[in-house]
Amino acid sequence: MTGSWFPGHMQKAVRLLEESARHIDLLVIVLDARLPYTTRNMILEKTFKRPGKLFILNKADLADPEITEIWIRHIRKSGVQAFQAEEGSRASLKKHIFSAAQKRKSGSIFKVMVAGVPNVGKSSIINRLSKGARAKVADLPGTTRGKQWIRLDEGIALLDSPGVIPPAINNPEARWRLAACGGIPLADDLAHLTAAGLLEYLKTNYSGCAHLFPENFSEFAMANNFLKPGGEPDTVRAEAFFLKKYNDGALGRFSLETPESTGSLY
Repeated sequence: MTGSWFPGHMQKAVRLLEESARHIDLLVIVLDARLPYTTRNMILEKTFKRPGKLFILNKADLADPEITEIWIRHIRKSGVQAFQAEEGSRASLKKHIFSAAQKRKSGSIFKVMVAGVPNVGKSSIINRLSKGARAKVADLPGTTRGKQWIRLDEGIALLDSPGVIPPAINNPEARWRLAACGGIPLADDLAHLTAAGLLEYLKTNYSGCAHLFPENFSEFAMANNFLKPGGEPDTVRAEAFFLKKYNDGALGRFSLETPESTGSLY
């Protein structure tokens, strides 16, 4: 099943990104470490052709650490800097930004946008960079009115951006993976497909951890006392609980794609 989930607020967000493109010097793209390819939104990168790029793999504490390292090496091969947020302390994050800012004109403000699909953790990155103060400054000269910037030290200003997903997600695998990680809403028709896809993927790709996964959702419902009136297993509740456990890290640290499985290069 294909999916088109691009409500009005997403269209407005794309227009906002397009308006901002000519003002940005560096685009910091936040990815979900479990899905570094699927959460790499090409709408953003096609919109921002001029500025440099920096990839941050967030939520690495939920991802397979070995696969995360493979992804980082894979991205860096293309000449783009990338690192995981857990290693990216405020000092490390600022170091990369300040390094890029050395190329700016003397006396000018270096403008950085933090971007990504919904729920990848952009706010946590911004809070880390700004020490959580989130002190806003007035509109910067030459930028679109109404945008509020966060002034860092040494002539650097930070701009948050709305989360944007592709207007159509035609790959069923990409749909359930994004849904499993919170990137798109879990509509009724997608919830079962997401839970089933996740369970099948984990059992296939992490067979050595099979004891951590339920055999099926009927048994999982019974084991957790998710029952309908009359004692029938409530598989809908079981599937929702399984997805929550995955996103909480209660199942363990599991990634959902590798460079080899996506067949893509950064």
